[in-house]
Amino acid sequence: MALITVIMLSMIATLFVTTTMYVAFHDQTSSAKGRSWGQALHVAESGVHQAIAYLQNSSGVVPSSTQSGTTAEGSYQYRIVAQARNRYQIDAIGTVGTQSSTMSTRRLRITMAPPISFKYALFSESDVTTKNNNNVCGDVYAVTNVIVDNGDAVRASTSPTCPAGGTGGSGNATAATGYVDMGNNSIVEGTAWSGGYNSSGVGISNGGSIGADAKASSNTPDCTDDPGHTSYKISGGTVAGNATAWGTISSTVAGTKTINACTESQETKTIPQFVFNPANYPTSSFHSYSFPTDYAAFNSYITANKANLSGTFYITGGGASYPVSLDGTTVTGDLTVIATDAPIDMSGSGIGASGSTDKLVVLASWYEPCLSTPSQASS
Repeated sequence: MALITVIMLSMIATLFVTTTMYVAFHDQTSSAKGRSWGQALHVAESGVHQAIAYLQNSSGVVPSSTQSGTTAEGSYQYRIVAQARNRYQIDAIGTVGTQSSTMSTRRLRITMAPPISFKYALFSESDVTTKNNNNVCGDVYAVTNVIVDNGDAVRASTSPTCPAGGTGGSGNATAATGYVDMGNNSIVEGTAWSGGYNSSGVGISNGGSIGADAKASSNTPDCTDDPGHTSYKISGGTVAGNATAWGTISSTVAGTKTINACTESQETKTIPQFVFNPANYPTSSFHSYSFPTDYAAFNSYITANKANLSGTFYITGGGASYPVSLDGTTVTGDLTVIATDAPIDMSGSGIGASGSTDKLVVLASWYEPCLSTPSQASS
């Protein structure tokens, strides 16, 4: 009987020791796995930094194959894919450990892109008017009036109908000292904000829908220019957010209506300083003209490529008598038109686009029609 007891106690002790050793080994393995999991991320980040260094040293030329390297903690691999508009996608993998029980692998994907240097989709030191069922992706700002024509839309840059890589913005329409006029079935996905009013005293005339707030403000302190609350009104359409006005509000408002409230209008802004650098644009599609000497040559090019227009156009000189006319053109790829002294005109049938791929269109003019009332516009 004593022998049986001794054997049972030995088995229990052996089981206890075995269990203790297993738990200790498991804890040790788990700790090692956790360390390698964190270290693998650092190694993958090293691969990303190495990829960025490669691009800097190669002036943006991507390697033809997957690259690899090591750190004190492990090994990495990275691959760079050049994308449109000077963007690069970097995929990096970091690996730490050699035994399967403690080995960890982490993956990173980043996109490198030029910083956003201009926050507005459309900007003007006078009026902004959209036409021809425009779909504007980003914010719109005008010192005076914003007119969103019938069927046009001002959308957030993240809207499903907008291309990736835009200027940002929530689809706001701001008229700093004037009114916002929205035609039938027009859309402003963000906030509509006016600082003045039209001949009927309406700050925001809404023939469509506003996706955020509507605010009819005044550029006169305390609204002392309208003691009877006859102006700075919001009329028509629907407002998904709140509506605030010094005058009346006749729109259908999902949020809170606040009348007889004087709010300060958006400050007036000037067009940001712009320094043209041809190195920022593809040389194969770069065109430079000096008006009026090259005016005929420019118009001949536009005529010949009216149905297939893309590239970069840098135009110096000119004036009211030598406008940059893009009316009736069809954009088939990224288009940038910069005019230092001439107006950009497309007031007839506007410009269109073809194909299913998105196009980035930048139009910038520093034309001043009158020295007493300078006007600059960029879109």
